[in-house]
Amino acid sequence: MPAELIRDQVLAVSGLLSDKMGGPSAFPMQPDGIWHSPYSGDKWVTSPGQDKYRRGVYTFLRRSAAVPRVHGLRHDYP
Repeated sequence: MPAELIRDQVLAVSGLLSDKMGGPSAFPMQPDGIWHSPYSGDKWVTSPGQDKYRRGVYTFLRRSAAVPRVHGLRHDYP
């Protein structure tokens, strides 16, 4: 099962999965420094409220950064 589906299932079982559909991309929680880039001052800002718990299909991805949903499944993630 792909990582995004596992994340969605974990959120659904815990009662946190947001049922919001459409709209802008969501920025889920991820460890500090994952989005660090020496070429820009961009910062990852976690979406507020239920938006951070939206389905993986709505997650914003940056190709040059680690995939947030993979890091969310690591054992050392808070």
